[in-house]
Amino acid sequence: MHEFIPFVKWQASHHRKQLNRATDPRKKEILQGIVDKFDGLLAQIEALEGSDSPSPNRISSLDEIDGRVALRPKDIADLPDELMEQLSIKKNGDDVEIAIQEIIEAAGGAMSLDQIIIGYYRKTGEVLKRNLINAKLYRMGKKDLIYSLPGKKGVYCTFNPAELAANESKEEDLSFL
Repeated sequence: MHEFIPFVKWQASHHRKQLNRATDPRKKEILQGIVDKFDGLLAQIEALEGSDSPSPNRISSLDEIDGRVALRPKDIADLPDELMEQLSIKKNGDDVEIAIQEIIEAAGGAMSLDQIIIGYYRKTGEVLKRNLINAKLYRMGKKDLIYSLPGKKGVYCTFNPAELAANESKEEDLSFL
């Protein structure tokens, strides 16, 4: 919950400024209600911070475990070889996964299967069979390292499209202001 405090404070401040600038009584009334709600939300979050509530990072389902324990390229990019030898990373298999993630990230976070095959070749000079890359992508998806784009066959991304869609719908809800 702690990570939401700056956002809530910013929203309260933003709407408070809008309230001070508003001249229309109806708009002032609406903005005052919004400011009050953000102030109340902030108070509740801060109260939860002080309570013995469960950690917000606590795993709530078995499906979350794979995504939490999987290493991402950024997690191991700066590690020395001596430390890498101590990790349980399979050199060939994990190297392919890391390369695929880096290729997708470099392209802006989303690519088609064909683009991934081409990108992998350009990055490594190695031609991987389509079925091998498909199997890798499936396993990476199970570990929440990548996600399939709903409604688009063979398109993968490094962000969760469901979360992106949820954030976009929240922004649309506030567009009336």
